[in-house]
Amino acid sequence: MLPSNLQNLTFGLMFDQGLEGVILPSNLRSLEFGEMFNQSLDGVALPSNLKDLEFGAAFNQDQERVTLPSSLQSLTFGAKFNQSLERVTLPSSLQSLTFGDSFNQSLQRATLPSSLQSLTFGAKFNQSLEGVTLPQSLQDLT
Repeated sequence: MLPSNLQNLTFGLMFDQGLEGVILPSNLRSLEFGEMFNQSLDGVALPSNLKDLEFGAAFNQDQERVTLPSSLQSLTFGAKFNQSLERVTLPSSLQSLTFGDSFNQSLQRATLPSSLQSLTFGAKFNQSLEGVTLPQSLQDLT
């Protein structure tokens, strides 16, 4: 059992275990997965106060059925992530969204939150932004 007052949780390089049935502490603010993690978060209850979520290089799982907490401010996907965001609900509090080098999906049917301030794409991104509504709050686009 994880301590209830835990605020930051970082998994090591080789960690690649499912989190089904694991109760993450409600005070958790930051959750970072190591380089080898590539497990689905379907059915995993992410804490409602989580602000930062970061996935390592190997992560490449569909996010359609994952419930991201409404408090989330920063979401980072690692090098191999290349999944559509078409049916993914990004929280309205999200300020920073970062994709790794392999991401190359259209954002035409994705809904970017109006709070987004920073949007970063990796080396292989090669999609038109025509028809994509970028939030007025966006300050950094890379």
